[in-house]
Amino acid sequence: MTQINLKEEFNHLKIKTPYAPIVCGNKNYSISIDFSDDWSNIQNKIAVFVIGSKKTAVEFSGDTFAVPALPNANHAKLIIMSAESESEAKVTSTFELNLKPTLHADDMKEFKPLSNYAQEMISKINGLVNGTVKAKHAELADTATIALNSSNSNLLINGDFKINQRGSTIYNCTKNEYTVDRWLGSNNLTVTKTASGVTLSNTSTSASTTFVQKLEEPYSSFAGQSLTLSAKIAGEIYFLTTTIPATAPTTATTLKTATISTGVSLVMNVYTNSILGFGINLSPEATTTLTYLKLEVGTSPTIFTPRPYAEELALCQRFYLEIKPYNNNYDLFGIGGVTSTTNSQIIITITNPLRITPTLVVYGNGFTIVTAGLQTIYKPNNISIRSIFCNQIILNCGSETEIQNTNQFVFLRNHESGSSKISLDAEIY
Repeated sequence: MTQINLKEEFNHLKIKTPYAPIVCGNKNYSISIDFSDDWSNIQNKIAVFVIGSKKTAVEFSGDTFAVPALPNANHAKLIIMSAESESEAKVTSTFELNLKPTLHADDMKEFKPLSNYAQEMISKINGLVNGTVKAKHAELADTATIALNSSNSNLLINGDFKINQRGSTIYNCTKNEYTVDRWLGSNNLTVTKTASGVTLSNTSTSASTTFVQKLEEPYSSFAGQSLTLSAKIAGEIYFLTTTIPATAPTTATTLKTATISTGVSLVMNVYTNSILGFGINLSPEATTTLTYLKLEVGTSPTIFTPRPYAEELALCQRFYLEIKPYNNNYDLFGIGGVTSTTNSQIIITITNPLRITPTLVVYGNGFTIVTAGLQTIYKPNNISIRSIFCNQIILNCGSETEIQNTNQFVFLRNHESGSSKISLDAEIY
């Protein structure tokens, strides 16, 4: 007899001891419930297994009951009731059970297990438990489910935080500002980049803070659809599902949130201009480690599969791009010409067009305009975007003093080793 231990807490059941999926048709299982105080005075309890439209009721013996021979399925809902019918029940609790289908004879007496190959695949993949309950070493049901659960793409970019163009190891947010690519931190958030993800810390003693990604896709793309946000936090997998309202809220609002550990919550938000955002909320002084975040269409989370690095980088560079020296004092940033006595125009070619006209920021003070013969003409006092065409950006490079050599072929060059760079910011704020 295989014993499965569950714990009733806040009217829902959670895993007490990790278990392998129940083999359908096998009666050699029993489930023991560790009931919360809500059930202390309830004598009449009944367990109901729900698979599709079929319900099977089982009586308790103390706090334990036997699992019936379940028909072939990938999962079943288990409902514990305080009466013999749902309409009479005063207390109920639910849980999703992982099941293992079998190939069986028509008379349901002789069961044959899935192939060894399928079993080997199943054993390598962790399943997820419904709601926001931890899923720890639970196995997926069959090879068909494995194929399905391997296919859903992540609607979030840089979900495992590998891309970090800004280059810092630690980001101390004093306002809404971007950290690792595509991830926006709010005030009092410290984001520390690690080899396996990020560590998040709220430095405030009184205010919450967030770590979220705002979607480029319009609200209408997901209106009326179910979305699932999953995350690996502090080594455990959690998920949260909601249906996006058909009509966007008129003000910024939280669509759904769920506390998953002390001071840490998954959040689904709508921001101003009907922008959808998904991520983590931290209570005052809360800290956690985050390995990945994944958003997908549907009510069931699937396995997180990172994109190839080059593809992820290209997606990130639509929102943010840095142009900086390669490794020496005199790297060239672009080529152009003197267009007036106070300005030169420089063309810079980038790999990927940005999604909108970006905000340009110049870092350092080491740019110079030089001739083809590398003679310095002047040091730009102002660099701004003049125009963008596909993957070419034309910069205006202003001069404090009159430029004598007009209509001349020139370069924009870095003059101080590593001190100067240009960022192009097309992020969503």
